[in-house]
Formats: sequence, structure tokens, C-alpha cells
Amino acid sequence: MGTQLLQKLKSYSWLIESTIFFILLLAVNIFFFPEEKAYTDFNINPLLIFVIIMAARYGIICGLYSAALTSGAFFLWAFPNQRIHVWEPSSYPLQQSFIIWILGIVIGSISSRHLNKVKSLKKTLDENKEQIDRLDKDKDLLLKVNHKLEDRILNEVHSLDQLYQISKGLEGLDLEYTYEKIPEIVCDTMNAEKASIYILHDKEMVLKENHGWTENMANRNKFTMDNSLMGLAWKHKNVQCIRDFLTGDKMLDSIGESVLSAPLISNDGSVLGIINIETIPFMEINRTSIIRLRLLAEWFSLVLKKAYLVEKMQEKMIIDEKMGVYKKTYLLKRLKEEFTRSRKYDLPLSLLFLKIDLPSNAEKVIKMERVITYLEQSLSEIDIVTHYNDEFPLAVLLTSTDIEAANYRADLILNDLCILLGQDKTTISIKVKAFAPYMEQWEEMLYSEEALL
Repeated sequence: MGTQLLQKLKSYSWLIESTIFFILLLAVNIFFFPEEKAYTDFNINPLLIFVIIMAARYGIICGLYSAALTSGAFFLWAFPNQRIHVWEPSSYPLQQSFIIWILGIVIGSISSRHLNKVKSLKKTLDENKEQIDRLDKDKDLLLKVNHKLEDRILNEVHSLDQLYQISKGLEGLDLEYTYEKIPEIVCDTMNAEKASIYILHDKEMVLKENHGWTENMANRNKFTMDNSLMGLAWKHKNVQCIRDFLTGDKMLDSIGESVLSAPLISNDGSVLGIINIETIPFMEINRTSIIRLRLLAEWFSLVLKKAYLVEKMQEKMIIDEKMGVYKKTYLLKRLKEEFTRSRKYDLPLSLLFLKIDLPSNAEKVIKMERVITYLEQSLSEIDIVTHYNDEFPLAVLLTSTDIEAANYRADLILNDLCILLGQDKTTISIKVKAFAPYMEQWEEMLYSEEALL
């Protein structure tokens, strides 16, 4: 309100200044020269100077206004009763008024042209200055964008170089190494802080490895196809982003454990596992990141598929040809890996040792084959049956199985084998060993004297 009033007063400053100036001149005339009305006997009339100054200062409008005031002073105050003859050159008021009007018009016109030219130049100067300011701002913006692009290009080149180096490492197709490296690659490529990989085991996603996790994190070690972000990625077989659930009526389970989740999909369309990003800068949650994670998931799916094929080929080399199950060396290798994972993530792990008294005849081979076939068909894909030793011919490695579930499974196997073999329970013995937090060495999971090695 105050600014608008000031602007309005400024636009009428010529009127205010001219009026005040004229009133001051008349006041001086009245108080100091009362007999010289309108300064009639002055050689240089101050009112004439007043017209010249106002016309020169503000232009033709102010010149006309000041000339009108001065002429009025002559006709209405100095010579109120004098008859004016237009064609009489000796008429003082007429002469003075004529001179005043001519000066007001001429000087005012010249001043107006000058003032308009000055305003035009000032306007042009202001526009040029604004344009220069805009160009400077655009230049600063372009420099910032250029620096960001340079940093982005350098980061992309660095990321590509990292991916190339890591991909060379993954060419070995070692499954455990692949599990370990995938979350690390995700963090490096996506600028994420925490990431993990879950692999499908018997209708559950089980945590295999993570990168950046802390001990106080409450993320799940396994989950089913629920309404969490990871569960939806598994269910819909596409990348899920927490941003899509921040607004609207969509609800999520386990809020806070995921920001981005992507499924690992096999060639036949089945889901192998889930890549999960737990922590990532907010500015990195964008369409580009979603596309990048999808590409990474496709690449990791191919790598894992090849690693699984290589593992199956290696398994054929570690099969006990006599019994048709894995050799003991493979059991020890897998036990060491699973034990390390259980200690790291507090996952359950159990071992069953089977002792079966069979007659030493042709039926022994047939019955042993029946036992192995039964075990392989009744166990999940991630559990393995191996040869152990002469006392306990068979061992079963139960991953993601705690002591209670292992004992329950042992009772079921014992009852089924008694029916399958037609033998009494006294001829079949099953010992159970389970992972416990106090265990420090994987050998403690083994049965008999080998636990002391």
C-alpha cells in the first residue's frame, strides 16, 4: 500500500513541485516586494525564470502549467483592471504572457524530447542489464549443469569400469562368490548404501547375502509372498518402488525394509530370487534408477542361471557312483558355507545322520536305493542327501531348518522308512545335530569323533 502511494506521488511530482515553487515566489513577492506585484519592474522577472526552470526540468506539460500560473498572476493580480488590447504591442501583461507561453512551449518541447530520449536510453539500458543478468544466471546454470554432467559421465565411466572388472570376476560362476558380489555391485551401481539378495528355497525367499547392513537392522532373513515391497516384486515379477506407495490407498506390509525391489527371473519365467535395496539417497529414486535396477536384475538372473548349471555339472563330478548320492567332500563344502551364513545372519541349520541295519545280500542295494529315492523326493530342493561314513552311511543337510523342525522331520523319516523297508525301529537310527549360536567352528556340526578335529 505504501509503495503504491509513493509511486503515485512520484508520477505527480512535477505538479507538486511547480505549485510549491510558484507559491514560494508569490510569498516572497508579497512579503518583501509588496509594491512590485508579479515582479513587474524587475529587469529579469523571477516568474519568467520559474517557467524556464520548470519547462526544462519536466517538459512541455510542466512548461504549459507554469506558463498558465504565471500568466494568471499577471492578469489577475498585477493588472486586474487594465483593459487588454491584443493588437496593442505596448500592453505589458500581454507581452509578458506571450513571452512566457513561448518559452514554456519551446523549452518544454525541447526538454520533453530530451527527457523521452533519456527515458528510452534508460529503459534500453535496464533491459540490457536485465538481459545480461539473465545471461549470467543462465551461464552459471549451464556451468553447474556442465559440472554435473561431467561428474555423471565420470561416475558412469567409473561404474562401467567397475562393472567390467566385477563381471570378469563373476565369469568364474562360483555361486557363493556370486551371492556375495551381487549386493555389492547393486550398491556401487545404484549409489545405494544397503542392499541384499534373497533366493527362493521351498516357497520361501531366504537371505543369502547383504552389503552395508548393520547389526541393529531388523530386516527379515526370510519371507513368503506377502504384501511387502519384496513380496509384491515376487508376485508381480517386476520392479517395485516405495515411491509408488507414498501416496494413494495402496498399503504395504513391513514398511521401512525396502526402497526398491526387483525379481530375479529365469528364462522360463519363474522367480529365482529378489534383489532388495534397503537404503538409497532420495534423489536417486527416479525412473532411471528403476530401469537400471531392472537391467541389473536381468543380468544377475543370467549369471545365477549359469552358476546353477555349473554347480549341477560339478555335482555330477562329486556323486558317489556306488550309492548314487553326493560324496562326503561335497557335504563338508556345503556345510561350511551354510554354517558361515547361519552364524552371520542367525539362520537355522540342521544335519541328520541315518544308520540303517540291512542284511548283507542283494536286497541291501535295493533297499538303500529305495531309502535314497524316498529322501530325495521328500526333501526340498535346497536340502541335500550325501554319503557320510561306514557307521552312518547317509547324511541329510537341512538348510533353514531349526532343531525342533529337524527332530519332527527325523520322526517322520523314521516312521516312513520302517513302513517302506518293512523293518523295526530298532534297526533304524537317526541322529540330529543343529546349529547353535555358541558354535564357533563348522566341524562342531559333525557327528562322532570328527567334531574334535
